[in-house]
Amino acid sequence: MGSLRKKTVFLIAGIMMSLLMSQFAYADYFQSNGNGATVFYDDGSRVEYNARGSSITFYDPWGDEIDTLYDQQLTESQFKSRYMSSSSSSKSSSSKKSSSNTKYYNAQVDDAYWSYTSGRCTAKWEADYQSSGKYTVTLYRDGHKVSSKSSNGGKSVDFTDAIANGNRTGEYYFTVKGSWSGGYTDTATSDYMYVNDNTLNQIRSKHNSNVSSQNGPGVVTNNAGGPGATPASMAGPGTQSGWQNIGGIWKYLRPNGTYAVNCWELVNNKWYYFDANGNMAANQWVQTDAWYYVGPDGDMQVNQWIQSKADARIWYYVGGDGRMVTNTVINGWPINANGECFFG
Repeated sequence: MGSLRKKTVFLIAGIMMSLLMSQFAYADYFQSNGNGATVFYDDGSRVEYNARGSSITFYDPWGDEIDTLYDQQLTESQFKSRYMSSSSSSKSSSSKKSSSNTKYYNAQVDDAYWSYTSGRCTAKWEADYQSSGKYTVTLYRDGHKVSSKSSNGGKSVDFTDAIANGNRTGEYYFTVKGSWSGGYTDTATSDYMYVNDNTLNQIRSKHNSNVSSQNGPGVVTNNAGGPGATPASMAGPGTQSGWQNIGGIWKYLRPNGTYAVNCWELVNNKWYYFDANGNMAANQWVQTDAWYYVGPDGDMQVNQWIQSKADARIWYYVGGDGRMVTNTVINGWPINANGECFFG
């Protein structure tokens, strides 16, 4: 019964999309809003392009959302050309659609599930006519979009790096939207995978082993040069307090002879964070009483934007106290409850 209801919903959605597409020849006008554009049709329906979110959303004549296409990198002129097509091209498109192959009419994504092995997170799915489908796989954390990937004819995508770079605990799930020739689509949602601190550390460890030479959130760089202050040159622990480079890893020895461990340490008027092993953190987010970001030299960043490695469109902002800000506006750019700001 559930499967029949699902097919009925998508059949109705498909019919509505066809009706909307057939109206493209009767577009009333085009309007740019500075962050995208909208094409309005004479029956009251419309198509909106969100340039910042790279998405196109279709609305019926009653203002209800029909569908949203993600990862749509278009200029306004390209969007206008696509959705204000001529009468002849619209009729041609409609004719082709009505006479298209119905082979994939019943095609659907049968299952979507997580595969987790030693810190590697892989989204997998099963589908009818698997190799003939095109799939958009979107990762979510606590209901918020994290990343999206495409796969032609595949059956899995790896989200290890996206989770590691986001560096957040929470409930993760993904959706798989399959599309087949003839305009037939189907969507499935995976089960939830809860990522706690221990799991996140495993994921980051797997991620770091693959990209340790790159800079960005979640990547610890322990290179020569050290964190801002003049470091000690000794090869291992000694009696002299201060910075010590031990096996390529920076540590800080206090005057009382103990290493800074599991804490923030103020050195030369800059804050640094040291983990349970006394290793200085660098190029990553650090969560204590709030989220902070430490740069390549290990010092806590303040009053600046930090770009997400998981999604280049997402930026975060850390204030004068180093804390990541949420639910506010910085220089005219809105930041949501997760600290995310969509720049492009």
